[in-house]
Amino acid sequence: MAAVVHADDRLEDRLKYLWDFDAAPNTGGVDLSNSALSAGAKNPGTQTLNKNGTQYLNYTVESGGAQFGTAYNASNTGTFPRISNAGGIGLTYQDGFSVSMWIRPTNSVVWGDYFTIGTSTRSGGATNYLYMQSGGNGKYNVYGNGLIVGGASTASITQNVWNHVALTYQNGVATLYLNGESAGQWTGAPIADANVTQFTLGNGDSGSKTTAMYDEVALFSGALTKEQVAYLAAGRVSDAIKAENNASIPEPSTAVLSLLSLGGLILRRRRAA
Repeated sequence: MAAVVHADDRLEDRLKYLWDFDAAPNTGGVDLSNSALSAGAKNPGTQTLNKNGTQYLNYTVESGGAQFGTAYNASNTGTFPRISNAGGIGLTYQDGFSVSMWIRPTNSVVWGDYFTIGTSTRSGGATNYLYMQSGGNGKYNVYGNGLIVGGASTASITQNVWNHVALTYQNGVATLYLNGESAGQWTGAPIADANVTQFTLGNGDSGSKTTAMYDEVALFSGALTKEQVAYLAAGRVSDAIKAENNASIPEPSTAVLSLLSLGGLILRRRRAA
């Protein structure tokens, strides 16, 4: 029997931001490299899920060779896609948050940050942020200054291959998934509720830039379940939402089917009489 996913727990309800990088540069899109949400930086994007409140984002640097359509190529220089708002970006530590993306590391830059998310960035010794980087051990390293005691993933980084990566955080627990499977979990003391104020892709703001290609980068409220991550690891975000919604339609229970059969039998007997 398919699992029933309650309203507000579904991927389409939790989705807050999506970069699919498929819109043509400067065509209906917004360059978010230095823009805050307060500036109205939003774009309907090329995938329409009809979900109010979701930001469909575009960035002006795109590249071929993507997992789907076109992708963003972080080339270790220049500006980087970023969401930043001092008043919060609609995510909190109390409710938790999740990051999902397809990523293709293109060289072995050590300690290059794939992304950071939190109430601050890595510059200036700031605290309360999570980041994932390429470690000197050939693994994905996850650390959380002020949030968790991090470490290395159980799976190794594979260069020049597209992989799906997801990181969830809630109540002092961060879990990393690689291609839908758990690849590490780290804990720390839960902090007082606070707004998440920034997400930066491909740069940790401390010179820790990486070289990688990104596609279907999404931020969700709450810690996604392993089943939800598996949907995302199967393709596009829009496909994952459709698959979860289709699987969430409850099948009739045995008791309901029995009652229906009994009702039909009684009706036939009445007609026969």
